[in-house]
Amino acid sequence: MNWHQRLESRLNSKASQITRFVWLAFAVLALSLAIPGIPRYVDLLRTPCDGADCFGPQLTLEIAQAQIVTWGTLGSYALVQSFVLLMMAGLLLSTAGFLIWRKPHQRVSVLAAFVGTALATSTLSQALTYTDPRFWLLAQFIVFVQMAGLLPLFCLFPDGRFQPRPMRW
Repeated sequence: MNWHQRLESRLNSKASQITRFVWLAFAVLALSLAIPGIPRYVDLLRTPCDGADCFGPQLTLEIAQAQIVTWGTLGSYALVQSFVLLMMAGLLLSTAGFLIWRKPHQRVSVLAAFVGTALATSTLSQALTYTDPRFWLLAQFIVFVQMAGLLPLFCLFPDGRFQPRPMRW
C-alpha cells in the first residue's frame, strides 16, 4: 500500500466518523422532540377537533362519531394508531442506524439514514409543536431534512448515482 492509498484510507475513516457523529447528533435532536411528543400525539388522537384547526391525523367530530362505531372508543383508536406509528418509527430508526454504521462512506446510505430518521420522528415532533409552539423551529428543521432529502434519495437510490439523466441538471 503506497502513501496515497494510506492517506485516502485515513481520510475516509475520518469522514466516516464525522458522518456518524453528525447523524447521531441529528438523531438525538429528533428523538428529544419525538419522545415527549408521544403522549401528546395520543391525546390529540383521543380528542376530536372542530374542523377549523386540526392536527394532521386528528379526527373531526363527524369522523370521530363514525370511528366510535368501529373502534368502540377514541382511546382504542388512538392506541392502535400510535402503536402503528411507533412500530414504523422503530423500523425506520433501526434501518437508519444500520445504514450509517455499515455504509457511512456511501452518499445514498447517509442520505437514507437522515431521511429515515426525519421520517420516523417528524409526526411526533409536530405533535409536540402543536401543543407547545416553543419547539416549532426545531420541528420544522426535521421536516426540512425530510422534504429536502426525499427527491435526491429517490434519484440516487440503488447505487448512489443519479438515475434519471434529465435530473442531473
